[in-house]
Amino acid sequence: MPECRTRKDAESSASICITRGSAFRHDYYALVVDRDLIFTLADDFAEDIRLRHTIPPGPAIEFPLSRADGGKVVEIRGGCVPVSKDNTEVARLCNIYWGKKQIIKDELFEFN
Repeated sequence: MPECRTRKDAESSASICITRGSAFRHDYYALVVDRDLIFTLADDFAEDIRLRHTIPPGPAIEFPLSRADGGKVVEIRGGCVPVSKDNTEVARLCNIYWGKKQIIKDELFEFN
């Protein structure tokens, strides 16, 4: 079962979820915004995320956060970086921005 952390404000909600793999298997991180899955990435690729979208002119179906900055290009960036102690990964710290807005802030997933 995924373990999720959710951040809500007046405009939107965003969740970062981890699905933990068994021993010697990858963990998977998923970003869900306003109940829509944005991505699911294996831990190796969740550290430095950069997704870029150009908003087309005219009417288009867009996420509200994409239009919030008023520009023609929006970028999702950030990730879930390893936290180590004594040369062993003990947690992942997640921070993600959608344009200028930080939608996931300092969410820590600890490992036992």
